[in-house]
Amino acid sequence: MNSKLVTAAVAVSAVIALGACGSSSDSKPAARGDGSSSSTTTPAAYDMSAIAVAADGSVDGRILATKMSDAMLASKSVHATSDGTAANTGALAGESDFEFSNPVKVAMKFSLNGMNLEAVAVDGLVYIKGIPGTTKPWLKVDPQGTDAFSVAMSSVAGLSKSSDPRLLNVLIGGIKGHYLGTEQVDGVWTGRFSFQLSMSALPAGLTARPGMEGARMAMDYWVGDDNLPRKVTTVIEVDGKKESTGSTYSGWGKPVNIVAPPAAQVGPPPTM
Repeated sequence: MNSKLVTAAVAVSAVIALGACGSSSDSKPAARGDGSSSSTTTPAAYDMSAIAVAADGSVDGRILATKMSDAMLASKSVHATSDGTAANTGALAGESDFEFSNPVKVAMKFSLNGMNLEAVAVDGLVYIKGIPGTTKPWLKVDPQGTDAFSVAMSSVAGLSKSSDPRLLNVLIGGIKGHYLGTEQVDGVWTGRFSFQLSMSALPAGLTARPGMEGARMAMDYWVGDDNLPRKVTTVIEVDGKKESTGSTYSGWGKPVNIVAPPAAQVGPPPTM
């Protein structure tokens, strides 16, 4: 199997975490988890009255998830700048546009070890640009494909679903988080909320990537008064090693133009 194609496949799969809510599946049982508490004072710059924070700083994930997802869907679109480190691939950096239609449209550009890649999700299909050894600029990922390339890119096929804000209700809706105080993100006052999950017992609808089943995942959300996230970080720790991703969000509600590449620029899957 072509090692460059394998590297690219892993890179594209890993980068999905840079702008998305999580990976979707139906194979894990529901579970609950708790973060660690933190007591802080709340400056008038951030109004947390819309989020029910208990005296010990705990937060109902369902309330926060519902408010965030409703606000994101109402805003229609957003731009994200992301970076992180992924297992077996090293540092990742990229930018993404999201249009919260049904299904969600996504356009991503990212770099990894000198490799520049793009991904576009439109109408349930995903297109990848920058894969080495191809005859056309773009490749289409077939969710139903059984060839080696489609199998290697299977996690990418769910890009639209994993970018749907309503997945937040699955991810943190059944667990308790903690309010960690206020911070400014790009000049906007936000409240910071932290959640922890065990990758071996994820909520129903989510599944760990291969090799990550025993990991712990910590997620922090920096949320404005308008319930829109301004920053999100995820840290996964397994066998003493950490993998992290982070995204900052801007331009909520500004129009984005996400379209499929021209058919003439889409080629057949490469041989792996």
